[in-house]
Amino acid sequence: MAARVMSFLKSLFGSKTPKKQLAVAVAGKMFAWKAGCWLEATETTTFLLPGQLIRDDEKIGSIVETSSDDALIGFTQDPETKAFTEIRLKLKAGQSATVRRSTQAMMIADDQRERKIYITLPDDAA
Repeated sequence: MAARVMSFLKSLFGSKTPKKQLAVAVAGKMFAWKAGCWLEATETTTFLLPGQLIRDDEKIGSIVETSSDDALIGFTQDPETKAFTEIRLKLKAGQSATVRRSTQAMMIADDQRERKIYITLPDDAA
């Protein structure tokens, strides 16, 4: 009886545990990265994000959040305008990151291999 009640409550209110899904990132292919969605690397993986994600009055930490201080974030700057043209985010296995603003991103790899990543959707999409 208690199991049926719990099952009913779960179906009524849904699970509050975010759903983690395994996906494949293809090197060089753009994908939509929804704000609040966490990407977790299963091996060293580098993502490119548009530099325009950071506005003049913002800091990178207000736009990109990582699970570890060891995650590497780099920038390419336009030599004339000094504006960022791209952001590089390098995650090691087990590290994850999220963006505060939805954007297009791309996984890059010197060896052109696909990378498996875990995706955790934001609470409102789970």
